[in-house]
Amino acid sequence: KDEVDDSQSDALGFIISSTSVFGLSFLFASFIIFLVQEKDSKAKHIQFVSGVQASSYWLSTFAFDLLNALIPSILVFFLFAVFNLEGYRGENLAAIFLLLMFSTWAAIPLSYIFSFLFSNALVAFSLMVVFYYFVSLVLQVIVFVLVVTQDDTAEHLHYIFLLHPTFALAIGLSDMYTNQGVRSACTQSDLARELCESNDVNYADSVFEFKRPAIGHILLYLFVEGLLFITFTILIERNFFWPEISEFMFPNRNNNFVAASPLLEDDDVAAERTKVAAISRISDEAVIIKNLAKVYNTIEGAACPCIKSFQTGAK
Repeated sequence: KDEVDDSQSDALGFIISSTSVFGLSFLFASFIIFLVQEKDSKAKHIQFVSGVQASSYWLSTFAFDLLNALIPSILVFFLFAVFNLEGYRGENLAAIFLLLMFSTWAAIPLSYIFSFLFSNALVAFSLMVVFYYFVSLVLQVIVFVLVVTQDDTAEHLHYIFLLHPTFALAIGLSDMYTNQGVRSACTQSDLARELCESNDVNYADSVFEFKRPAIGHILLYLFVEGLLFITFTILIERNFFWPEISEFMFPNRNNNFVAASPLLEDDDVAAERTKVAAISRISDEAVIIKNLAKVYNTIEGAACPCIKSFQTGAK
């Protein structure tokens, strides 16, 4: 029983998880820098004006960032393997790799969502480091403190706080280490197993089980979060498809023009209109502007062609 108590109160797992998250927080926050710079310089806007779809832009960015994050994640995994701590061996080592991959999968698109809020890359990076490290650290401390006094409340908060990717990573590393120590103490003999059962000591035989202190549920959370966050990013970029929905629901709204009084047309304008109308697709004109009009929406929702359509050609 003393060995079990020592394993449960061992703070090494908490320290390792906190320091690991500290370094990875800078990695996760760094993905917001380029996005904010691209938005501020209007490079992103130019891509969309050129015909790039929002889904293509964000999915390609996501794939590229995942590849970039793979190298530092492998280096962190390599450090765990080299030090070979008792709580991070064998099956636990494979679980560490999956935790790193899935936390990266969830944290990167979360940075994308926050990128819409910033116009300064340095401010964005600094605040995201605070969000990824210090906020997750506070959440982790809250859960550890409540475990002693209000275990049920701590359990409920645990599942809520898993929505924060770096908290999920930190608590996964910590639970994994603690579970290994408790499992080793409870399975060293039949007597030890009976004592653990009689004292309701919980431990997982496999680290991939879905019930705490295993991390299967954490991996599932992170995977689903990644899908939701990247989908939400695309929806924000497309204004939740409201323009398409509005066009579908009110297809003739922009065609209900308020009748405009006829305007007299100068001879040269009329001649240019006739000339442009006769131009075929194959011509020596560099630019052809045909039937261009500027339309304003009125307060009542109707559309008013306040500038009459015109056309011209340019060499």
